[in-house]
This record gives sequence, C-alpha cells and structure tokens, in this order.
Amino acid sequence: MTGSHRPIDEYDLHSREMTLLCGLCENVAHALLAQRRLYNNFVKKEEQRENIGHQQRQGAIIRADENALLTASWKSVRWLKIAMREGVVPASLGDRFFALEANLKDVRDMREHDDQYRLGKGRYRDRHLHRDAESGTAVTADWTFIHHDRYLIGGRLLLSDLSLAVRHLFCDLTTGGFWPLPWEDLGIAESGPLPGEEAEAISLSDDDHSACRP
Repeated sequence: MTGSHRPIDEYDLHSREMTLLCGLCENVAHALLAQRRLYNNFVKKEEQRENIGHQQRQGAIIRADENALLTASWKSVRWLKIAMREGVVPASLGDRFFALEANLKDVRDMREHDDQYRLGKGRYRDRHLHRDAESGTAVTADWTFIHHDRYLIGGRLLLSDLSLAVRHLFCDLTTGGFWPLPWEDLGIAESGPLPGEEAEAISLSDDDHSACRP
C-alpha cells in the first residue's frame, strides 16, 4: 500500500505532510463517529414506532447525524484530494469516495444552504429535486427516504455506499501506515448495519477488522 510513500514516523510533527494526514484522518474519524451515532439513533427510533413524539425527536436527531456524516465525508474528500496531489497518500485511496462525489457534494451543499433552496433560490435548483429511478419517488435534498432496504439521503445518496467508502478509507489509511491518530476508541466495530447495509456487511468482517488492526 505504501509504495514509495514515506512512513508516517519519518515526518516531522509540524510538517505540511503531517498537517495533511491529520486533517484527513480527523475528518474520517468524525465521519465514522457520525455513522455510529446515526445507526444508534435509527435503532432507537425504530424501537418506538407508535410513539409519535419519540419519532419526531429521533427524526430530528437522525437528520443532525446525517448532516454531520455528510460534512465530515465531504471534508474527507477535500483533504484526500490535497494529500493525493502532493504525493502524501496513493491515488487509489479515493476510488470509493470519488464514485460518490457528485451526489455527496450536492446533498451536503444543498442542506448547508437550505434557506436559499427553500426560498426558490440556490445555484443548482434544477438538481434540488431528485427522482429515484427504482421507486419513482421524487424528494428534495432536504429529505431522506427508505425504499425497501435502500436508505437514500437526499433521495439520491445511498447510505450503504457512503458508509462503506468511509470504512474502506479508514482501513486503507491504517493498514497503509498513514493514520497518525489513536483510533482504537472510535468504537466502529460496535456500529451495526442500517437498512441496505446487511448485504454489504457494514460491520467490519473478521477479515476487514483484523486488517485494520495495527
């Protein structure tokens, strides 16, 4: 994985390379933690389906968790691009993230500027409403809906794909020797699957989990 890239212990603590790695890894860690909170709060919401007040409260919390995951994931993409451009990490690390980049950026930006879009403004109004091809359901970037086992943030960003992208980047950074932060307390192994993630084994498999150990 590391190839010609220098091992992390050769970087000066205050070097630009270390700044890039810390910025990248901090945001990947934030995305992992937001993903865990989202799962836990989704489970709590499902446990009391008949309690309307509880459903409303948990729905608001889940929305906040989604937004935290979107922001941390998008910042991870930005840090990753700079680190790749400057040769600090190999280009292959970004494959899964970059496949989601367009939808990730759209949903994150539109939620960040929801005041503009809800008032009929916004730079990309033609993309604010999105129709899901499989279900035929059209929703704006503000909303999330679940169709069978597909959890779609903003009606277009499949949560299982984003979660896997975050986790695979985490594994690539740790096994490749690019992770400068303590990560054992992140609790990622405790995160269970959200709808649509069972088939993709979002909870790290034995092989993936062991590969992520130092």
